[in-house]
Amino acid sequence: MASSHETASASGTIQTNPLDLPEIRDLIAPFLGTRELASCSRVSRSWHASFQPHVWSELNLPLVNIDQLEDFRTSLQRNGHWVRRLRAAFMNYAQAMAHLQMALSSCRQLQQLRIIRRWDGVYEFGNTAVVFDPQYWQDLTALISQNPELKVIGFNLCCRVEFPATFWRAIANVPQIQTLSIHGAVINGQETEVVDAFLDACLAVESLHLDYTLFKEPIRSERWANCKRFPRLAILNFFGRTLLDMDFFAKCLAAPGLKRVRWSTEHSDKYLPSTMASQVSQHIVNARLGSLTGLELWDGMPFTDEDICAVLDSFTSPLIELSVSESGFGEMSLASLLRQPSLQNTTQNMLGQGESSTTLDVRYGQRAPHCTKLQIIDLTDCPDVTDEMAELIRESCPHLKTLFLK
Repeated sequence: MASSHETASASGTIQTNPLDLPEIRDLIAPFLGTRELASCSRVSRSWHASFQPHVWSELNLPLVNIDQLEDFRTSLQRNGHWVRRLRAAFMNYAQAMAHLQMALSSCRQLQQLRIIRRWDGVYEFGNTAVVFDPQYWQDLTALISQNPELKVIGFNLCCRVEFPATFWRAIANVPQIQTLSIHGAVINGQETEVVDAFLDACLAVESLHLDYTLFKEPIRSERWANCKRFPRLAILNFFGRTLLDMDFFAKCLAAPGLKRVRWSTEHSDKYLPSTMASQVSQHIVNARLGSLTGLELWDGMPFTDEDICAVLDSFTSPLIELSVSESGFGEMSLASLLRQPSLQNTTQNMLGQGESSTTLDVRYGQRAPHCTKLQIIDLTDCPDVTDEMAELIRESCPHLKTLFLK
């Protein structure tokens, strides 16, 4: 007799429902929400085997009611081996500790770990750093160490926290780590062990995101002075405010395989001196980036037409993506974007700074214009961009897919 999922055809052959095939269920599962996955996992044993791993693949511990933690702990012990992406939070202190202790006992095949921004900490008098019980850091370090398949580690806080050396060292020792995203770290320069472990963690990753980070002066580590480049780094998302921040930014820009640079912050409420824009652009120019394909300069800083022009001129290969919204992007930047000496010369003559066409030809050399590769350009709310300039960009960029103007 045919099963409930099978039907007999007129010829007597049995036709199987496509959903009886595990391969089909595996294709469907990623598109279902948590409730749908849970319902599907209760249909039958075979469906349970297909859908249960997806039910538990992503675990958001902050959504678990504190009154249900003990009951949830039992379920996690049975299913923790399915968890690949884990989010834990600083909510109240006891709950934060409970999150890590539950994960420690059950999760050993994580690929992503994210700690998000809610907590109750103890504030040191006269210091913005938050101090946590050492046991918290021990548990967090142990969780990282017991998950060798981790590829992404993120720490997003609202306030600056002094991270211990053991935390950075645990990250550096993860064999498959690719992305490190830290918001709110304090690097105590007087503790050489902390600085060296931090550098080791940064050296291990391909994608580095540092925002709202504070390097405490003075930095006494010899490795800081001798660290010239990060050989694995391909993607850099950075924002800083001090000379030490800019020093570290310059070290990151020296990475030989750097593909994407994003100067941006999620903490736009902080005071930003206008002189920083020229410092940032000068560091990028000095790096002479030869493999960069994407650049984003945060619209909260007043990058001038001259800044953007110099940056675009410094790249030895064409960009694929450029984002300079709310900047001073104008005719000088456009000339550098298209690498058209005549247009650049005309623009600079208007400003009384004209160069000879011979000088400009030497300056551009045989470099391919950015327009030959550009696919995405964001010039949102750039006041000096005219309709004629926008049309010239569209005509000159054969691969352009998106041009943001307003």
